Amino acid sequence: MSDRLEKFINQNRDQFDDKVPNLKVWADIEKRLDPPQAKRISMKRILSIAASVLILLSTGAFLGNYFTAEVNVPIANLKDYPEYGKKEKVFQQEIKNKKAQLASFNYDIAINDDLVDLDKTLADLRVELVDVPKGSEEQVLQAMLKNYETKVAILEIVLEKIALTQTKRDKKNEGSEM
Repeated sequence: MSDRLEKFINQNRDQFDDKVPNLKVWADIEKRLDPPQAKRISMKRILSIAASVLILLSTGAFLGNYFTAEVNVPIANLKDYPEYGKKEKVFQQEIKNKKAQLASFNYDIAINDDLVDLDKTLADLRVELVDVPKGSEEQVLQAMLKNYETKVAILEIVLEKIALTQTKRDKKNEGSEM
């Protein structure tokens, strides 16, 4: 029987193919074929994502603390060197005064980087003073004093250049007023 039906359909195909269904009919058919499914995320998936994020954050915090932790390094007790202590106080006061003078002017802030580098060097020298062999302390102390002298010299040069620039500007203004 199916052979006869098939033969009939093949012989009369042109008569069957002349009708096209309405577009609404096709839309309804498409809706029934593949209904869109709501995306569902399982609780297991949410927990695995949360656990992964927690592990990553914990690892990051641990590594951050590990690499940025300061090492407790002993620093020399400068009370053991009273002569140095007196000179250091004089230099510190002089540096403080020069920085106060400099603060009232407009200057290149790159100088601050140089001063910070000198501070780091001084801190390294203080640490080194702990481990220096007996009798060699004087060399480290001299290097520390030289560090202070360098800092004072930098500040003096900057102040002199500012003063020179200011006098040139004043003379130029006097010449333009005439």
